[in-house]
Amino acid sequence: MVLDYKKFTGLIKEGLICTHNIQKYYNSLDVQLRYVGVKSNIDIESKFVYNIDILNLQDLSNDVLEYVINLNQNLLGYYPSFIWVTNKVGMNGFPFDMKYLSNKYIGIKIRFESKYDDCSYKNDINVPNIAYHLSPLNKKEKILKNGLCPKSFNRKTNHPERIYLFYDSHLILRYLLNCRFSHFLYTLFASKELV
Repeated sequence: MVLDYKKFTGLIKEGLICTHNIQKYYNSLDVQLRYVGVKSNIDIESKFVYNIDILNLQDLSNDVLEYVINLNQNLLGYYPSFIWVTNKVGMNGFPFDMKYLSNKYIGIKIRFESKYDDCSYKNDINVPNIAYHLSPLNKKEKILKNGLCPKSFNRKTNHPERIYLFYDSHLILRYLLNCRFSHFLYTLFASKELV
């Protein structure tokens, strides 16, 4: 278990990906999609959320459809959270799953959401020495044994697995008082010890 948070950030496998403002990079995305033969409508709801409606689905290979996902995730920093598929019966929406990414449908529309809340994430962030995490008390032994493992409890949309941390102990107390989660474990991650 790594307890020094600054050392831990060096072990992140995904890397620190930057989310680019889709309102600024709309034209670049459109050019990239047209370059691989994707005709689309891009509907920007905000700098955090946009939808791509693929208009020529039957003309595209499944590899090209996967490229659309990879382009948005790896280049722009957005992840697919929801997908609408249209078949002969009509349109249905689902939390995003690769199994729906297929040219067998009449049409698909994919919602992308910013991977980072503020859309201005930078790789030069100042990582604090101490971070706090709340977990149910019955998970204490498992956390001490295995460490924190990212989880995703998807309900209406698909989200990447994550671990939530607080950087200010006062915010934890306020959160606990507001939510009345007295059964949560107050866990402190410091540079040398786990309390």
